[in-house]
Amino acid sequence: VHEIVMNNIETKVKPWKIFYTDKKKKSRELKYDASSSDVRKAFIDVGQNRVLAHQRIRLNAQGQDLDEVTIALKHGDCGGSSSPSRRLDRNLADDEEVTGYKWIITLIPIPEDAPELTIYNPSNSGTATAKVLNKGSDPVRGTYSLRYKGEDIGPLDYDLNRWEFENELRKHAALHEVFVYDGGITSNLGRKYYVVLPDEELLSAPTQGVLLTGGKCTPTVNFANERTLDKAKQFWPAIPTEFLTTKHAGDKLQMRFVSKGFKAACDYGACDYSYSQELTPAITSWTNSGNTFNFVGTGFTTTEGDETITVNIGDATCAVKSGLTDTALSCDLANTVAGEHVPEIIFSRRGKATNADTSNKFTQALTVTSVAPATGSSQGGTVLTISGSGFAKDASSNLAVTVDADGLACDIMSASWTQIVCK
Repeated sequence: VHEIVMNNIETKVKPWKIFYTDKKKKSRELKYDASSSDVRKAFIDVGQNRVLAHQRIRLNAQGQDLDEVTIALKHGDCGGSSSPSRRLDRNLADDEEVTGYKWIITLIPIPEDAPELTIYNPSNSGTATAKVLNKGSDPVRGTYSLRYKGEDIGPLDYDLNRWEFENELRKHAALHEVFVYDGGITSNLGRKYYVVLPDEELLSAPTQGVLLTGGKCTPTVNFANERTLDKAKQFWPAIPTEFLTTKHAGDKLQMRFVSKGFKAACDYGACDYSYSQELTPAITSWTNSGNTFNFVGTGFTTTEGDETITVNIGDATCAVKSGLTDTALSCDLANTVAGEHVPEIIFSRRGKATNADTSNKFTQALTVTSVAPATGSSQGGTVLTISGSGFAKDASSNLAVTVDADGLACDIMSASWTQIVCK
């Protein structure tokens, strides 16, 4: 428990500083009348990130408290209880003047060899002190294990937060749907968790595997199995998914993210998604003259400088020509795979365009113009080069070449839209 006093200081407009000497003089400036929350944040900034209580007390010129206070100076007795500092503001009498402030900061926990707390006073006048009213024991350190359905879980670090503890439990095959809520700091400065289990079997602590040290008494792992969900008249079995979705605005869709079986939580509005007809390009009709395709529609003009347009005819890309307008688009198709194809236009940012003319299809014929050589060994092994159109774009595509009525396979070595090499 730290006490900081600033009283009867002449230079009240300049900031004073707080720092720990073993934190490489890392300091934070504070106003003369800084709030208790500001002082708490200063402690966090200089390296003490767990503050149990923080109070500011008004002082008169004689250094007397002008607020009624109750300060807990003792923590951590086994089986005992501790209360944070409390302050009761009161209305000051007409002859009472506030000339300074005192801050009481209770940290969790501070060992006997805690670094020295010092302050910098911008003025040589008045009182500017910082002292430790009560030093705590060494903080609890180490690991422990839990047991569920005959299997150990752990080792678990003593100071896991609620999310880390839940993730460790979910590594157990039967605890993928476990939920953990933060129970805060216990009366003896330990950690407390509320665990909602998927069935009536409860967690336990094995006799071995507790390796905790520190504190004013031997650290232990305790359980308070007060009730099961069915006896508490809660939902049973698990709460349906629709009750667990996060709040979102209006009728927007909600995206869900799952990684290795864990569902991500979304900040309000962060996972909202909606479809927009205004942002959806549309194809109303199209025609082709040979390998040149002409599309009529709306929304063809790109809305972003880096947005790209891709026109697909079957497995091939049709190269977009210059002269694009919001209602007209043309492209040239070099080759594509044989078959009937409905063209599609995809915008890299807005997505796929609608097509009101899906019955209109482009037909690519499968033709062979030559096979070389025309003769070869009766024992096989001849490399054939087949030329034509409508072939697959590469050898990994669904492509097959057979020879004679028995369907002997010619193993494909390479392939393109217009040529196949097989053996």
